[in-house]
Amino acid sequence: KALTLYNISRIDKNDNYIIIVEGMKSCMWFYENGLKSVVATMGSSITDEQVKLLLKLGRKVICICDNDTAGQRLNQKIYNRLYKFLPVVKIDLGFYTDIKEASPSDLDFDEGDDLIETIKEVIDNVWIKYFFRKNGKIRS
Repeated sequence: KALTLYNISRIDKNDNYIIIVEGMKSCMWFYENGLKSVVATMGSSITDEQVKLLLKLGRKVICICDNDTAGQRLNQKIYNRLYKFLPVVKIDLGFYTDIKEASPSDLDFDEGDDLIETIKEVIDNVWIKYFFRKNGKIRS
């Protein structure tokens, strides 16, 4: 699993973004909610091989890891490894749920709807991260 990203073979070749999550369940949740270019690291770390795959794609990267310490660390690791080469936006799941160890697939309907709406805005305009930084929803 360290050599690839879960779901990379199913991403939409026409999209200008890639969403990165930790696990398969979160990956499937985004896919079912209409965001097809989503991959999972299958754990709370990212390998050199996975970074190379992301760099090869050359897309805007949106990190949405679980709402726990390991997920927050993974969000930061992905950002640190890619921000010099690609636009990277980290979305803190804690702004959408109070559940400490939640993954995106654990969100209720309204929370999930809010998250999807934010992601669509980020997809449309990478510079929106600076706007959201002020109100706390997205951190870069």
